[in-house]
Amino acid sequence: MSQGERLLSDAISSAQRFSQISSSVAALYFYLGGKDKGFEWFEKAYSMKQDLEDLKWDHAWDTIRTDSRYFDLLRRLGFDSVTK
Repeated sequence: MSQGERLLSDAISSAQRFSQISSSVAALYFYLGGKDKGFEWFEKAYSMKQDLEDLKWDHAWDTIRTDSRYFDLLRRLGFDSVTK
């Protein structure tokens, strides 16, 4: 198991205990190339009403800004002023 995979496993375990870190798990998936899994965790964060405001400005999310799911999530969060 790589260091990234161990970090991901630890983050998932923590996410199951604490409800406010789903976006951190998503970030790890994106970093490791698991885009679909990353968006699944963003959906969990969204459904738990976690604070996702940094999606619109944090450069950590630059790698997913071309994905239509990113813009859909921004729209649902009320960030309609963000364009593709």
